[in-house]
Amino acid sequence: MKRILLLAIFALGLWTTQANAQIINTTISGIQTVSPQDLAACIDTPRFVTKKVKVRGVVINRGGIAQTQSVGNRQVWIRAASAYGGPFTAIGMRATANQQNVGVDMLNLEEGDSITVVGNVGEFMGSQDAETQINVSPTDTITLEGSVAKPQPVLVNLGDLQGTTRINNLPTGEQYEGEFILLRNVTVTEVGPFTSGGENRVSFWVRDQAGNQMNVTDRFAAQRPRLGFIAPSVGDVFDSLMGIVIHSRNGCPGSLPNNRGYQIAPFDSSHYVFGPSAPGIFAVTRNPVCPRGTDAITVSATITNGYGAGGVRPSVSAVTLHYATGTGTGGYQTLAMTVGAGGGNTYSAIIPAQANGTFVRYYITATNSINLTNTLPNVTGTANPFFYSVNDNGCTIRDIQYTPYVTGSGSTANAESGYRGMIVEVEGVVVADTADNRAWNAAAASSPSSSITIQEEGALAWGGINVANSNNVVSTLRRGTKVRIRGTVGEFNQITQIQGTVTVTNNNLGTGNITPLVVSPSALAQYNGLTNEQYESMLVRVEKQGTTQIAVIDTNFLITPVVGRNFGEWRVGYDQTSPQDGALILTGLATTTSRNVGYINSPRFASNLFVGPIIISYDSRWDYAQGIVSQTFGNLKLVPRDNGDFGNYTVGLASNVASAAFSVYPNPTTGTVNILSSSDVNGGTAILTDLAGRVVANQAVAGNSLNLTGVNAGLYLVRISDANGRNLGTHKLAVR
Repeated sequence: MKRILLLAIFALGLWTTQANAQIINTTISGIQTVSPQDLAACIDTPRFVTKKVKVRGVVINRGGIAQTQSVGNRQVWIRAASAYGGPFTAIGMRATANQQNVGVDMLNLEEGDSITVVGNVGEFMGSQDAETQINVSPTDTITLEGSVAKPQPVLVNLGDLQGTTRINNLPTGEQYEGEFILLRNVTVTEVGPFTSGGENRVSFWVRDQAGNQMNVTDRFAAQRPRLGFIAPSVGDVFDSLMGIVIHSRNGCPGSLPNNRGYQIAPFDSSHYVFGPSAPGIFAVTRNPVCPRGTDAITVSATITNGYGAGGVRPSVSAVTLHYATGTGTGGYQTLAMTVGAGGGNTYSAIIPAQANGTFVRYYITATNSINLTNTLPNVTGTANPFFYSVNDNGCTIRDIQYTPYVTGSGSTANAESGYRGMIVEVEGVVVADTADNRAWNAAAASSPSSSITIQEEGALAWGGINVANSNNVVSTLRRGTKVRIRGTVGEFNQITQIQGTVTVTNNNLGTGNITPLVVSPSALAQYNGLTNEQYESMLVRVEKQGTTQIAVIDTNFLITPVVGRNFGEWRVGYDQTSPQDGALILTGLATTTSRNVGYINSPRFASNLFVGPIIISYDSRWDYAQGIVSQTFGNLKLVPRDNGDFGNYTVGLASNVASAAFSVYPNPTTGTVNILSSSDVNGGTAILTDLAGRVVANQAVAGNSLNLTGVNAGLYLVRISDANGRNLGTHKLAVR
């Protein structure tokens, strides 16, 4: 325990009422255990979900090292003191706000501390596809009971957690959720650097000898490059790999297909123990960055020795540059990379000059004296090499943005620039200035929280790019100004940016004209790097078809509704029965959208605005809606700049519907409807009406669900009353 100990005095075994919830004395296994029958049916919902519990456990990881900035690193896992690795005997606990709780602050907990914790059982981010945790609010308690030996990892077969197709094995893996485990003899198969929150991050995949695969995630500081972590290379072998099992369910009905299943999260540098491995390849550069047709390209890289038996580092025996032209996957030629006359570990080779307009791709391999080879990037399958375009006019925005390759999947999916980390100079017209564009904050923590977006004139794809206001040089530029800008290409929250020390090399180019690119709402419905990455940071419009206006078809980003979650996202489209085919609009967030847009989906955002709020409702309509295309958390969205980005507003049919204290899903439905509410609706009443007010169905709620089989396809309003007759409000519902 850290030296500052604040002990709360509470009687053990106390049953009391706190925040209208009775405290249930239980055990970690009492919360976590799920029957084999439920697991076989893909059900892993925790016991006592939403209930307040009191449990004892031993701290697995010390406080302050989990990289969950929204809760101030207050995330700690505990194991049942008497179990030491038994099934269903570990669980995470997490602060519900950036504040300490009553008693011992979670930041002061140390490995081996024996504690009693009071908190609410929940699931990470409120998702039914995620790991169980105990949410500890500022009014909940953590009490230190003493200290024991540090928990040791439990040896686990990777195949009990994940399969060969990266799908979680729920029946045998769920027992390890939250547990501190040890994997033996696993090989790195994929390394995925990415950028999030302005920070360069990395996760990677490992495989056992049977081919089962698992992601190694950076939930903890131990795997953050800014704190000294060096990413492994493809082909590296870990004699042992330790960490906590976290879970984002996949492969089960209702799960998100882009989730990663069970993941292992190391929380100390000692958890990575290498076996024999290939050389490392780092710091790859090319010169010039933006070649013309007469330029040969020098590619350089730093090569480090791998690991051998007994810790001996075998020497590098060969380094090769592979290059090809076009966007295919083969046809590579090879060049030996050599060390310069001054020695050292920097190897270089020269790619010959190529014709104007040529797309060039390349990768590097390095082999050591024990015949182990590393490849960077890991060129397999459809390939994902380094690349550039030859342009006799110098770099354009299209050159920087264009890519035929997608890295990552799910919420980390990204199509990164081939110029990342390189200094470029490009020309474009300002389509969103600092008064409009707060959607991509500058990477530097000390910089103003705004940026601009510029777009290449005449571009129909790959034509826009965000420019960070990192040194405040773009804050005076306004929409319509044509400029030339120089800076470093980077990625911020999956958006390609010009960042670093940005300079405006010419702002006297006059003005330019950018016409919004018109696309179907369905083109922006789901992120697909190969089809709609091309619209990133461009001014894009969705508009009416003939006399049919675009309409609000989902007021709060329909996936799986969770009461109380609203991130300012709503969908527009043509078909109210298919909200998943609509384009996402993002408005109302003080730090991430323009304050000059009044259309918002909740009154809670009204205080953020510089203009009067207009609360959109189901079926609100416009002739068009437009904005800058953003991508976050695996979803595309339009970010409007002001109210002028909407045309001819029409009040929706359901504008007078009360805000419901419940949600329904699936929506649209083909029969069964589930009701999600903080109130007990079992035994309550549901009344279904059409939009003209005619009652279509009136039935009792049984088991938090409704059976609407036989109801004609169409749009309806469903009003729910709880078991005590209290009206919880009305919700829109589409029946197919």
